[in-house]
Amino acid sequence: MYLYEISTCKFILKYESSTPILLLKKSVTGGLNFINKNGKVFTLDIFEAKLIPLIGFKLAETHNLNVTDKMRADEFKSCLVKNEIKTAAYISAKTPFLRDENVLRSVETSENKLLNYLTELKSLDTLKEIEKVKYFELLKLKKEEE
Repeated sequence: MYLYEISTCKFILKYESSTPILLLKKSVTGGLNFINKNGKVFTLDIFEAKLIPLIGFKLAETHNLNVTDKMRADEFKSCLVKNEIKTAAYISAKTPFLRDENVLRSVETSENKLLNYLTELKSLDTLKEIEKVKYFELLKLKKEEE
């Protein structure tokens, strides 16, 4: 069994068939709980609704297909609607056309949401000049409120 982090395409774990593992199926999510021979406990949940688009996106990105821009924009908007700010920031950090004033306005449904978004971009060390200005304005406002 091989375990990969799909979003980064990094290899995480390898288990050979000879490795003794206690494997339990989770009835609620259909995922798995397993224990390796060293006693480490792992949980694996598979969410098909997220996995299939992600695999398609990674394949399109790997092969430089033009659909990736539209896919990134759709995924970004979807993350904002679902309030998945960290994921939205990660997507926009890797997508230059998602980094303009219009996007800032779309995130700016609340100051807190925008501040969280900009904080995530800052943690990825990708803040652009306009984003830095907005970030420090929001920090100043927050400090004044306290």
